[in-house]
Amino acid sequence: MVRNKISVTVNDPVGLYIHSLDTGAIEFPQGLSFEDCWKIVRGSGNMILRAEFSVPDNSGHTMEDIMVGGNSLKFGSQLAEYINMVIYGKGFNFQLPDPMPSDCVAHCCTVPAFPNLVQPVDINQSCTPTPASLILSRPLEIFQAADAETILLTNKSMLKHKFVKKRI
Repeated sequence: MVRNKISVTVNDPVGLYIHSLDTGAIEFPQGLSFEDCWKIVRGSGNMILRAEFSVPDNSGHTMEDIMVGGNSLKFGSQLAEYINMVIYGKGFNFQLPDPMPSDCVAHCCTVPAFPNLVQPVDINQSCTPTPASLILSRPLEIFQAADAETILLTNKSMLKHKFVKKRI
């Protein structure tokens, strides 16, 4: 869709949903069916947020009477293998022109004192390591920016360093 210039997003409400439980590997004893055991607690249709699988009290059966993949049902993980999960999305064609390309204005430099952080630097500057002593010589205040990817380290002399978390 994106290659056809259609904007893609996730549906509202956003969620990872249970789509279905594949019953092909589940064998029920006489007098018991999938519908007797599978109960949707929250959600509906193919947008299930919570479901329960249990044997009705008055059925005369136990969970171990149900066979999953040829084995007695003893653990929820035996069923989890057959649950199909889904995230729903949608596309919009806004018929907007392609955005204009823009020049790159910065590149990232590794910070030796903080190996999981990189520091954005002007595109025309080379990477010069920020000495750990400069950063760590004064108490730091650490701010998490709203974008959750940026960390600002500020010491009392108002020397500010902007770092971005490395994606691992």
